[in-house]
Amino acid sequence: MLVVIVRLQVRPGRLETFLDGIRANARATRGEPGCLRSFCHPVSLQGQAT
Repeated sequence: MLVVIVRLQVRPGRLETFLDGIRANARATRGEPGCLRSFCHPVSLQGQAT
């Protein structure tokens, strides 16, 4: 099993554009042979120490 976890920061004002792209990518990935799941879980850490 291969799991890829990515943490990134989206530029202010670009969130909707990013989400449109990442959702399209998740849909396409689910169509690949052997792919069981692909999803995007947005988490906001704004204002928190990381």
